[in-house]
Amino acid sequence: IGAQGQDIYIGTFHAFALILLRRYHERLDLNPFFTVCDQSYQNQLVKKLCAPYISENLDLKVKGIILSFSNYTIRGASISAFAEERYKEYVNHLHLHNLIDFDQIIQFCSKLLKENPDVCDEYGYLYPAILVDEFQDTDPLQYEILRILSQKNKNLFVVADDDQSIYSWRG
Repeated sequence: IGAQGQDIYIGTFHAFALILLRRYHERLDLNPFFTVCDQSYQNQLVKKLCAPYISENLDLKVKGIILSFSNYTIRGASISAFAEERYKEYVNHLHLHNLIDFDQIIQFCSKLLKENPDVCDEYGYLYPAILVDEFQDTDPLQYEILRILSQKNKNLFVVADDDQSIYSWRG
């Protein structure tokens, strides 16, 4: 398609959200030099936070707690009192060290768009049409981002195959 192809943005939800977070970090009280913590760091941190309280099957229980963090952040699911306390410690640690995790990338992007109509208008103008592939793997916050970004032009196209869902194991 020639030069018109230069105007197309292709990327993941997380890559797109990071562009917005880097540009508008001050509106979310994020340090401009924040870093994304990877899964390995997340596992180590949650393990460290849980170790004083869990004596058996720590690795397995940490996986469950991290999953509960994600369901709490992304889906608004309830969380146990124990996991909620560890989550508060976890979020405080990330904030103190200028880190955000993968779920927070999406969470903060959604918050940015909801609370800043000017940003939403700007990106609605920049992206008059949105196509999402692998839509079956879109979580509720990602869908919220799509809904907000496409509200101006009402031009959203999705492609999905529920036989290929990466979240089928999560129900």
